[in-house]
Amino acid sequence: MSLRKIFVLIVVVMNVACEDQQFDPSSSNTVVVEGFLYAHQPVQSIRISELIPFIAEEEKNYGIADAQVVIHWGEEKFLLTPSEDSIGLYYYDGSGLSIIEGETYQLSLEYFGKTTFATTTVPGKPQQLKISEDTLEIEPIESFEDLRDRGIQDNIEVTWSNENGEYFYIIVENVEEDPEEINTLEFNGFGRPNFNLITQPTTLDVHNIQPFSLTQYGRYRVVVFHVAQEYADLYETSEQDSRNLTEPLNNIENGLGIFTSFSSDTVSFVIIKPGE
Repeated sequence: MSLRKIFVLIVVVMNVACEDQQFDPSSSNTVVVEGFLYAHQPVQSIRISELIPFIAEEEKNYGIADAQVVIHWGEEKFLLTPSEDSIGLYYYDGSGLSIIEGETYQLSLEYFGKTTFATTTVPGKPQQLKISEDTLEIEPIESFEDLRDRGIQDNIEVTWSNENGEYFYIIVENVEEDPEEINTLEFNGFGRPNFNLITQPTTLDVHNIQPFSLTQYGRYRVVVFHVAQEYADLYETSEQDSRNLTEPLNNIENGLGIFTSFSSDTVSFVIIKPGE
């Protein structure tokens, strides 16, 4: 389940649980924050919107484009810029704001006559990240006989340290500009996007990549993300039994949603044809 899908699910759960809270789900006068910070990456994924009421106007865009959205880092304040391409999306277009492991950041905005704010501390990057294979040979599949005769290969094992059972998620993606397909029977490669896989958050310290699931030759990047605690809490809320919903965890004061952070480290491997 992707970050975006998990967040949308939580907003739905929040709507269900709002009847016992101060928020009125029949009104849209509540700010919803979807804010993600990534260590050593530009700030460009802060989305601000109104809570969509149960009886909503189908044509209305509920993104908020005129808020003064600020990120506080230490004693400094950094004003975010609203995107011209996506209503409600904000980013930082300067050079003074850096997202660093172990640092704490606060997001604040004034809207609907109140101050909405939230805080996140960036987790440390994954430690002792290793991959079992950096090169894998796979025969091309050009006939049904090739498909039938394809042997079973050992998984590529990605491991990291996780003594405290914290949450991580993994992205596996082919980074070639124009990757060649392994199975030409299934697809000839024209217009097909690069292989991309995003896992659900896990408290394990290992991820196994099955060679049979990989579809293209070339270099793959494996990015392991360490998840901040508030996002781990959010994910655990999304796993509730729908017959026993409790108040969803929410780190936004005077609003709903999530403001959280991640750090990451990367390993890679390459798939080649035998003999190359």
